[in-house]
Amino acid sequence: MDNDRFLLNNDLFAQHTLRKIKLPESYDTILNLLTTIQEYREFAHPNSDRWIEYIQDVFHLLGFSARFHNQRLMLISEMGLNRSAKILVGISLPEEDILNIAPWLKWSELLSLVASSMNIQWGIMTNGMELRIYDFLVSNFSEKYYWANIEKIINNSSEESFYSFYKILFYLKQNPQKAPGPETKKAPKNKKSVDQMKIHERKRDSNPENELEPKATRRVFYNIQVGNKEISESEKKTHISVRRVIDIYQKMIHNSTSFDMACDAVAKKYGIEPATVLHDVGARLHINPDQFTALVKCRNEFIFHLKFCFPGEGDNIDDLLEKDN
Repeated sequence: MDNDRFLLNNDLFAQHTLRKIKLPESYDTILNLLTTIQEYREFAHPNSDRWIEYIQDVFHLLGFSARFHNQRLMLISEMGLNRSAKILVGISLPEEDILNIAPWLKWSELLSLVASSMNIQWGIMTNGMELRIYDFLVSNFSEKYYWANIEKIINNSSEESFYSFYKILFYLKQNPQKAPGPETKKAPKNKKSVDQMKIHERKRDSNPENELEPKATRRVFYNIQVGNKEISESEKKTHISVRRVIDIYQKMIHNSTSFDMACDAVAKKYGIEPATVLHDVGARLHINPDQFTALVKCRNEFIFHLKFCFPGEGDNIDDLLEKDN
């Protein structure tokens, strides 16, 4: 496929693979789909609260089932099929940087870490205006991507561009866990973003706290006491990982301690292994110690990232951090 002004295949898909894609729909049927998407776009405004719903609608029109994992992550798969293999979609707003969550954290890196925990190969980053597709099994996946300017394809009624773009999405639906080209291989571990937060499996002791460690998606709420002091009502109803992450943050801010020292102190407070505390940062926040340290320096970015990773905990997070104001 030749790149055009609205599409760019930046060394992601092998040309011989794309030439083999055969669509079941006719050319006219696919162009009618472009017209339908244009009609949806007329009623969608980038600054409105319903813009993310528009993005979900577009994926539905393109033949995907789409459900939200949290406020900024979506899981999509071929509509009508109950597949375990899915595609992970990251969503930014049009006024935000589509490539970077923060100067020290790329969207593609965050998607890769979340996708790895879900055994997902493909990732899509979009703000509803443009889109990038990543294959997380390819080395240097951030540099090898497929880009589409959806907004310009729609506004210019670019039929050829839309047809080529539709073929790519059809390929992803049909091959959710297959590599597209000869360069595909297991990506090497990024020393900065993965190795530092790798947790070696340890034999669990009799402490019931350790029973919570394995699954990041498990939602467990329970009450605990620290010494002879009962925790507050807001703490009682808050996810345990949120409490521990906020404890790390508060110790680093108020006590001017390092990340490692803060983790050790929090582990001692809860009577657990430091590895379990580090697991909260790595598996729950999808960032490494250096990135957490950088995040702590900006309160607003810390709160945003925490709410992003724990979408149902917004009010509890505000309550626990209120005393820091």
